[in-house]
Amino acid sequence: MTPESVERCERDKAALLVDACEVAAKHYEDYWNAFANLDAKAIGVATIGGIVLAAVVAFLKDGRAPAFAQGNCFLMLLILAPPVLALTAIIFSLFGAKVAEVVEPFDAPERMREARALAELDCNEFSPQHIVDYYRAQLDHWSEAIDDIKKVVAAKGKRVLLGQAFLIAALSSLVVVFFVFLLMPIAASAPGVGR
Repeated sequence: MTPESVERCERDKAALLVDACEVAAKHYEDYWNAFANLDAKAIGVATIGGIVLAAVVAFLKDGRAPAFAQGNCFLMLLILAPPVLALTAIIFSLFGAKVAEVVEPFDAPERMREARALAELDCNEFSPQHIVDYYRAQLDHWSEAIDDIKKVVAAKGKRVLLGQAFLIAALSSLVVVFFVFLLMPIAASAPGVGR
């Protein structure tokens, strides 16, 4: 290979690595958006779980529900299911929303140090290989940052999904409690029942 073709090859490699770094930045941004969306979902689940807890407290406040369920374990479990499930949903969601440490995508101080060191090289020492090495290091850093945030997003997603599942169960059981509570007195007071 001639020196010109080697130099052109090194420039092509550098352009390829620059493109890969730009793609990595966009890919990381996608993960970051998922990370932020999961936080918002976790907060939403925790908020709705709190509303379910408030609804159960309002339901139990007058004392009719505990008196209604007295002596019947099934009814007591039915009344306790919504707050327990809602509290579990809140706990999973709070763990899903917790702050997680991730590798910084932009290592600006290191990048500035490397660029300064390259700029200080004499033109006779500087080669396109230096540019290639510079971008390879950036690409390695992007790979590490993407792998790290991918793991964090996956763990966060599992916690938020569990929170959502418990919230759905809490809401479903709350509906069942209301229906049972509304229908039981009717059944007990209906003609011919209990005779």
